[in-house]
Amino acid sequence: NAFKSGVKVISHEVASSGIAYIDIGLDVSMISYEDAILLPSLIKLLNEAGTNDKSDAEFRNFVGKVTGGVYATLEVMSVKPDGWEDETKVLPGVHMLTILFIRGKCTIERISALFDVFRQVLSEINFDDSQTILQNSLKSSLSSKKSDVASRGHSFANRRIRGRYSIRGK
Repeated sequence: NAFKSGVKVISHEVASSGIAYIDIGLDVSMISYEDAILLPSLIKLLNEAGTNDKSDAEFRNFVGKVTGGVYATLEVMSVKPDGWEDETKVLPGVHMLTILFIRGKCTIERISALFDVFRQVLSEINFDDSQTILQNSLKSSLSSKKSDVASRGHSFANRRIRGRYSIRGK
């Protein structure tokens, strides 16, 4: 409970030659299942869009100058009751924990700049070009999937079959 704010802070020191690795996790589990399908698009926009005062290219250049990189990811984990050890069975009512992470790294001297980038990513992203960004992303993803199916079709079929056995897999 950092500064009695209700925010959980976990830290640990590692030998990293003066590089700070910082992850900020936001619990987005309250988003309905129907709306959760939009989260990957939000992640794509957080990673590729510009801000209110910088274009996407300008913002990425700025991030590269002041940090070692910043990116957003989505983690989806199933939460099982204490003592439930059988991973092969599907438990009725399994809940999901969905966390949106903003991850970044920088030198110790630039931590304040990294947190400023985090603030900009979370509060100043310009969604005006979102349609173009998502269209380009979809075209790229579709092209990649087409070539992957030809060479690794068995893995797609396996994933689809296994998806029947868990909410997360679905």
